[in-house]
Amino acid sequence: MNRIISSIKDFYKYHESLHNINNPFKNTHQIIKNPARVNSSFFAHTKNSLTTSSIFKIKEFDRGIRVLSKEQIETILSACTMERDRLLFELLLFTGMRIGEALSLDINAIGISKIASCVQELRMSSNTEDHQKGSHYRQQKSGVRDLFIPTELMEKLSDYYERIWLKMYETKEMKHEYFFVSEFHNNLGEPLSYQAVWERCRLIGKKTGVFFTPHDFRHTYATILARNKVSMHKLRKLLGHTHIASTDIYIQIADKEQIVEDLIPFFESYGVIHE
Repeated sequence: MNRIISSIKDFYKYHESLHNINNPFKNTHQIIKNPARVNSSFFAHTKNSLTTSSIFKIKEFDRGIRVLSKEQIETILSACTMERDRLLFELLLFTGMRIGEALSLDINAIGISKIASCVQELRMSSNTEDHQKGSHYRQQKSGVRDLFIPTELMEKLSDYYERIWLKMYETKEMKHEYFFVSEFHNNLGEPLSYQAVWERCRLIGKKTGVFFTPHDFRHTYATILARNKVSMHKLRKLLGHTHIASTDIYIQIADKEQIVEDLIPFFESYGVIHE
């Protein structure tokens, strides 16, 4: 919200200087004393000085990293009225994918016809020629990395592919091979959009009282693995982090999250964690 307000203020400020128009945001700052500093001796020269603060600035709270509990996950999955949504959320939860990566998956990337005995290896790449040329290209943060899909989930994906996806592919003569597509009549077979996923999250949250984002599943996945003593190097590779500092966040919060104790057996049952 503060970014929007700042953009509007800058817009009026620019046109005021250029066209001499009336700027309604011209007198929107108040004079206040400099806030107290932690290193008071270092900032002693600012002790009695004044500064300005915008009266339109809204106080924002840091949401931080949210880890879903076992009960919350089961509530969310049970509330999914579409099999596609449940599969998408399970994929995010048990692989640590970003939502952009999941929406970028196509049949060839998943290797849907090859189900491994333990976990299915999946090579994610944001630089494939098909994705760069496609009109529905999803931007991904990481380059090439390996992910592992639990066998039970892989079997669900394969079953969905044979029962539902192939029928849509043949009926609509789709020009793409993205796995997650719209199942609504007016845009049947079109690649699933970010907006559609966020809308599903909003509706499920309103229905169940469990409000969440697609990225919460990734946070939960990373925290569980960190709590299970997966090395920082391996966790970094699984999450596709460029900087080790991003991975270290999960190592630090893993011991603080009590809810992960109930989730570890839940992950073990899917083959994500091995003793």
